[in-house]
Amino acid sequence: MADDCVPQYADRVRQAAVEAMNMADYAAKRAVLNSYPRKGNLFEDMLGATGPDDDALLSQVRLWFVAAGDRMRLPTSPSDGVVIHCSDSFLTLIDKNNGVYRDRTRAGARVQVGPRLGAAENACGGVLQAFEYAYYSSEDSDGGQVIVLCSDSTVGALQAPDATMDSWRTAGNLKEISLVKELGIDFFGRFLSYKILHEMMHAASSTQFPGQLPDKNPDGSAVGELYGYERIAGRKIGQPDAGTAQTVNNRQHNADSYALLACGWYLPSYAYLNGEIKIVKAADRPPAVIE
Repeated sequence: MADDCVPQYADRVRQAAVEAMNMADYAAKRAVLNSYPRKGNLFEDMLGATGPDDDALLSQVRLWFVAAGDRMRLPTSPSDGVVIHCSDSFLTLIDKNNGVYRDRTRAGARVQVGPRLGAAENACGGVLQAFEYAYYSSEDSDGGQVIVLCSDSTVGALQAPDATMDSWRTAGNLKEISLVKELGIDFFGRFLSYKILHEMMHAASSTQFPGQLPDKNPDGSAVGELYGYERIAGRKIGQPDAGTAQTVNNRQHNADSYALLACGWYLPSYAYLNGEIKIVKAADRPPAVIE
């Protein structure tokens, strides 16, 4: 991994990227650590697990978190690795109707952002948090991947209030924070590391984590990515009813499902029941470091 960020953002991005890799590593190990119970129902809500010990799905979870961490650790020279950009200024709009841009720094690689009708001159367009894409060299088959963190609006990833959540792993009480009571698991949306982890899942596999999910709506319309607890689980935070969740297949191909699951598992003192935060008693907490 490498980054191309101005000093204003560079330190925060590097800290957040390291934590995002740590979260992926921890989640991969948590998926196979059966000596501590997986409290709550976050695993079921995010991925449609049949229960906290759905072994087949836990194996899949481990595989994709390992893949995300490995992808981020690939060297970027001469290619293959992930480069994080803190600006979209290197992209030039070439197809306004379909949101297509050219990467001027990578042999004119074609970048599809959206699709968004009437795309803005800049790729972030004042509406995106971040996006990821793969590119290939025009001279050979080698290439790499790019994560663009947006900053041109209040929703941009670089406007996240906090870079990392590491300080909450072993100290403090999240339940005392009014915003956590209100947002539940969606509280993690304030952290840049969560946003980078979301893009890491896309980088791990655009087939497994596409921008358009595999199962269509009942009316035949396409299903785009699902963001946040309510859209993934199909019910509001704290609502115990089954709701109208997306298909299990869609949830298991959804990058945000994995990113929120990793965030939830990363803080061992807490569990999530119907999206609400709960305290895990000390005897049931997995260690903060899993060997």
